[in-house]
Amino acid sequence: MATCTKREPVEKGSDFRLRVHITNLGDGIHVTDQNVDLTCTIKVKDTEIAYTKDQLTPLDQDNYIIPVATGTLARGDVFLKTETSVPDIAFPDGTRDEVRTTDTGVTII
Repeated sequence: MATCTKREPVEKGSDFRLRVHITNLGDGIHVTDQNVDLTCTIKVKDTEIAYTKDQLTPLDQDNYIIPVATGTLARGDVFLKTETSVPDIAFPDGTRDEVRTTDTGVTII
């Protein structure tokens, strides 16, 4: 998990966008591919909002925009958890799951 040295304050009740950038899924595989699943969860303390891939806005083959409405989130530092499921024949079920959590550098005040 990354640590941010400078935080961006966002007032509770405001909306903001986060860009999620997913790479290194394998040769020629991109997060926008039909057979790649993506879930993004915004977490602040004990509150969270989960977004499925179809709720996100694609920018290009490796980037999406997450529309974050802060009204139901607690005040505090905002973390992003990404969960991807990628086709991979090396795994018994044919799918490789990757989970990553990142400090976004945003604080809801």
